[in-house]
Amino acid sequence: MAVDIADPDERLRWLPRHRVSAVPLPGNDCLIRDDLVVFNLIGGDDQQSDIQLSTDPDVVNFCNEAFERAWSLGTPNGEYEP
Repeated sequence: MAVDIADPDERLRWLPRHRVSAVPLPGNDCLIRDDLVVFNLIGGDDQQSDIQLSTDPDVVNFCNEAFERAWSLGTPNGEYEP
């Protein structure tokens, strides 16, 4: 049973937290581009407290590798059953 929260053409995967216990992930939400990572920092009040940009190749590489690993562990939306 697919979960209908996204456009049917959108590539979406579900990844339960128990499957990523040993996967190193960025500590903040982020948007990854080819040579840039934009981190969205959220404060204790659940409001955005800062935005950080990084062009450090090690940081960009870490975030890309983390995303690719998490993506590979996820289940495609059309196959996911909660």
